[in-house]
Amino acid sequence: MQGGGTGGILVASHLVGERMREICDAAEAGDLDRARALDDDLQPLYEDLSVTSNPIPVKTALAMLGLCSERMRLPMVPASDEQRQTIRAALDRHGLTAVA
Repeated sequence: MQGGGTGGILVASHLVGERMREICDAAEAGDLDRARALDDDLQPLYEDLSVTSNPIPVKTALAMLGLCSERMRLPMVPASDEQRQTIRAALDRHGLTAVA
């Protein structure tokens, strides 16, 4: 948005929608320092969700929260057990399991 865009494909917004809204609101208001700070706070979550190709980690996380089925359509395949452990740990670490 700093470069003139009006939005984006915000994969993590499925998990942290309110925080993403804060980033967009700050950017639209011209408060780029706040937008950057909020985005910086989410960088560890973005990294944790990079355990495999999207949308696999986000859909797996949403399924763990009881919000959707974990079933995938080819060519996507379910997360491996190791990836699921990483995703579960990320949800716990970022305080997202409290919503489930």
